Amino acid sequence: MLVAGSNGVPKNPRELKDDTGSSREGKHHEPDGRVILAEFETFHLLNTYSPNNGWKEE
Repeated sequence: MLVAGSNGVPKNPRELKDDTGSSREGKHHEPDGRVILAEFETFHLLNTYSPNNGWKEE
């Protein structure tokens, strides 16, 4: 099941606690990057995404 605002990252909302969230604080953050922290009873899951900046190894 996809959760609104998760940008295609599936999660099961029935198992999530109330303190799940995402944030982009600060003025120098890439607008396409994202961080989602899901806190479960036995573990915390940190999901991050950062776009490719076009760098190529030569």
